[in-house]
Amino acid sequence: MHNDLAPAFTGYGPPAGVDAAELKLLDDFQHDFPLMPHPYQHIASSLGKDWTEARVINTLQQGKASGKISRVGVVWAPNRIGVSTLAAISVAPTYLEEAAHVINQFEAVNHNYARHHVYNLWFVVAATDTLTLARILQMIEAETASFRRKPLLNLPLLTEYHIDLGFSLVGPGRKRSLPVVQAIEPVSLTARQWQLVQLLQEGIPLSATPYTDLAAQWGATGHDVIMQLKQWLVEGIIRRLGVVLHHRGLGYKSNAMCVWQIPEDRINEIGTQLAQEDCVRLCYRRPACGTEWPYTLFAMIHGKDETTVRQQLADINVRLGLTGYPSDVLFSTKRYKQCGARYARY
Repeated sequence: MHNDLAPAFTGYGPPAGVDAAELKLLDDFQHDFPLMPHPYQHIASSLGKDWTEARVINTLQQGKASGKISRVGVVWAPNRIGVSTLAAISVAPTYLEEAAHVINQFEAVNHNYARHHVYNLWFVVAATDTLTLARILQMIEAETASFRRKPLLNLPLLTEYHIDLGFSLVGPGRKRSLPVVQAIEPVSLTARQWQLVQLLQEGIPLSATPYTDLAAQWGATGHDVIMQLKQWLVEGIIRRLGVVLHHRGLGYKSNAMCVWQIPEDRINEIGTQLAQEDCVRLCYRRPACGTEWPYTLFAMIHGKDETTVRQQLADINVRLGLTGYPSDVLFSTKRYKQCGARYARY
């Protein structure tokens, strides 16, 4: 956990409008959220004598209402349960809003951003299985056929180097372990387990007994919910459990998807190095799609302004020797949708 509330590196640091007490709550409990009957009471006791269970819950409720917090809940490890992909379409600017609206109608779409590029609408699609995912992509292709200027890009995750370990507000995040570059092993869930996954989509309730409240809907006990979450954490199915932030609502308004065309024999080496950079929030490998999209290595950098992000990216390119590789940077211009993974079942 972070105890020093001073900014630790240029371009990040505490967001405006967040006091030290709230900052500690938001930063410390992005991970290791208490798995006990009264988690918010436990959090209050760890924050100090001025905190109560009611104050913790109220602060988190206000954070959701103001757009600082997405939810308190689960971040699933990619492709351990269900499947997902990053997709993109190219539409004329005059049709961007309409195309985004059409895509957002699909429950399986978890994120949807406009970006500066000929492929200007980027979205993540998740489903319980590959057949369902393919069917959803076909439906999106059909629904957007009148808007699209180019074929839809389908860019499934091939290798993760660094994905969703949280969004540190006070400096470099948790110590990053070197990624294990290996095939992702999917896990089959029972129908009953899928029911709990669906219940967790909106997050853990902001109530005195959240696990008991979830259990009432699941037809079980609070202990059953806690034990299942513990099991999924141990198995690596849940990447983290805790406060999930909206970076834009906290003032980090510059969102850049940085991409490089890296040769096959170097991509794991460079991806591993890139994943260790403090400013890199996500780093992963996806397939190229011919001349339409030649890039294979992706990194997300979030900052308070575009100038800072560009400076950080330029520094990375020089230090890691990436200046000679074809590359691009796609800054987001609008967020149309952002929520936790919803694994569609059709």
